[in-house]
Amino acid sequence: PICAEERGWLLSLGAATFLVAFGNLAAPLVEPTEARYALIPAEMLASGLWFSPTLFGEAYQDKPPLLYWLVMASYSLLGVSDWAARIPACCCAMATPWVAWAWLRAAIGPRAGLLAAWVLCLSPRVMYYMGMLAMDGLVGLATASILASLHLAVTTQRWRWPFLALATLAVIAGILAKGPVVLIGTVPTAFIAVALSGKWNSAMHLGFWLAFAIIGSGACFWLLDSASPGFSQAFLLRHNVERFASPFDHTGPWWYHLPGLAIALLPWGPIALWTWWKSQKPSPSPDDSSAFVWLAISFAIGIVFFSAAGSKRPSYGTAFLPQACMLMGLFLDRCLPTGWAALS
Repeated sequence: PICAEERGWLLSLGAATFLVAFGNLAAPLVEPTEARYALIPAEMLASGLWFSPTLFGEAYQDKPPLLYWLVMASYSLLGVSDWAARIPACCCAMATPWVAWAWLRAAIGPRAGLLAAWVLCLSPRVMYYMGMLAMDGLVGLATASILASLHLAVTTQRWRWPFLALATLAVIAGILAKGPVVLIGTVPTAFIAVALSGKWNSAMHLGFWLAFAIIGSGACFWLLDSASPGFSQAFLLRHNVERFASPFDHTGPWWYHLPGLAIALLPWGPIALWTWWKSQKPSPSPDDSSAFVWLAISFAIGIVFFSAAGSKRPSYGTAFLPQACMLMGLFLDRCLPTGWAALS
């Protein structure tokens, strides 16, 4: 049940997520990324070729088509315009804090879920890249949804299979948005966390989930390859192996993402340190540390992988920065005095 205090905070969270996610709806498209991802769906809609992305009439095989499909749907309903192109990304940016809230409320408690969602919503650098017309918002939403569904699947017996089904759909959506990169911070996290907890029966269920997710994603890529021959090889090898192992663009040093991480956690990093110093309370208690561990593992794997990878862009942080924000929210929940009044 939702108490009156929580209901008031949820209403304010709803207003905040809407304003933050849709606040840049009327801004001009950023060149070249947003302009490119607005033009490709317009060409696909005009030609009626839903499975064959084109740019200036030439086949464009750099990314899967899920974002293009969502923008095409927006164009069909609202007409072709810059703001209509941005709506799917804005929806992803708005939905991700609510996924965090629903997950961590069920796993830990109402205030913990609310704080995690608030920190994520009010972390400007994270939400800026989540709301751009690009695949990164979809990756952030898919990653959060996979972690939430898998964690609830292994910690709750009654709804295990529905949660595994949701995780499967989230994997397929993430792969159709930007490829297998969505698996990096999710699949190892789930198996490592289950191994640490000693719940080996859950590992078997995770194996079934991963098999169905791979089969479903493979079927989608087979259909895409049938419509656009050579797509799977061009995308999977060039943009998911060569880009990270032997980069052909966007190179950077190993510490590239560390300054961005420090900026992304503003203003919450200093606030959390001050709150901890005033309270001198530990981070999570053993009773509610499961979700904290999942988030910490996912964040650690994500930042290590993208720091070691050759190709680096600020927007890649959407694969691991939302986890850092949720961790910060849980940390604040442990440091603050109990009760709703402390949030004010």
